[in-house]
Amino acid sequence: MNPFGRNKKQQLKQNEQFLLQLKHGYTYISGVLTTFNDWSKTNSLPTVDGQKWAVQLQVLGEYITEQANKNVENYSISKSSLDVLDLSSIPLQISIPPELESQRYQLSLYNDTLKLIDKLGTK
Repeated sequence: MNPFGRNKKQQLKQNEQFLLQLKHGYTYISGVLTTFNDWSKTNSLPTVDGQKWAVQLQVLGEYITEQANKNVENYSISKSSLDVLDLSSIPLQISIPPELESQRYQLSLYNDTLKLIDKLGTK
């Protein structure tokens, strides 16, 4: 790829967006794996919740794999740039109890902060 060639700015922009999505995906997977690992250590991960999250992650993974394969096929055939993944059609398989809905942001911030403190404390 020549970033200074004709009509390459759009291709470069799409590639940047795709790489940003990969970065977000890696950050997400890294975070949830830590959370699942910590949750399972407490022996308080209900089987039903584990199954729901397994389905959610499987649906997400299958969709991303399918889209990535389409991008690879399109790229090898037409040499066009990669399409940005649109995850808006992925159904959310899980939910939190209604009584916790008002606290979900606080709980999320708490968990993320706790994970950061734990990571920074590890030498």
